[in-house]
Amino acid sequence: MNISNGFFQHLFSRSQSLESLILDCVYKGLERFKICGSQSVRILKITDCNGIAGEIDASNLVSLEYSAYQIPMLKIENESSQLKHSHISLDSYPGDNLNSSWFCELNKFLLNSISWSQVSLQFYECNEINMKDLQLHQRVATPQVDVLNVNFLWPLIDLCPTFVDALLWSCHPKRFNLRLSTLEEPTIEMICFMDHLLNMKN
Repeated sequence: MNISNGFFQHLFSRSQSLESLILDCVYKGLERFKICGSQSVRILKITDCNGIAGEIDASNLVSLEYSAYQIPMLKIENESSQLKHSHISLDSYPGDNLNSSWFCELNKFLLNSISWSQVSLQFYECNEINMKDLQLHQRVATPQVDVLNVNFLWPLIDLCPTFVDALLWSCHPKRFNLRLSTLEEPTIEMICFMDHLLNMKN
């Protein structure tokens, strides 16, 4: 759908009692949106709007969902104390450059909110990550992620322990769910990879 920034803001300003806002495949024209001082919006869902930037100030927001291929460029102001469901889902492309900068960007975004109910990530590739680079960007604050869901599309990727280390560094989840999508029998590499996870103390 092609919608301009001005047209969206006009529609939003005329909908004072709007409770649910869903942006789906709005990736042409609308580069930035603002939800400023809204007391009515309770549900916000953004799907497949890659590259969109937004400012969210909704004091009664209960549910926030984001699903796309890119780390969102969302700024959350005055986070609602009623926000009980917050879920970000990212599905990478084969060939994406998933390096230490990507994990730093993810970490920076997650710190934009007090907490996240779920973060779901799917990967086609798994690269060695320089953990020293991440430590140079270590922040005093850490994200509050309740559940981190990660799906590796095996055997399309080589499993790298430092990749998972970087995931835990960037998200700091309370619970970590790992899925290896494969039709094959477990290999020695897969078993070693799982052993690495079990032996991790943090």
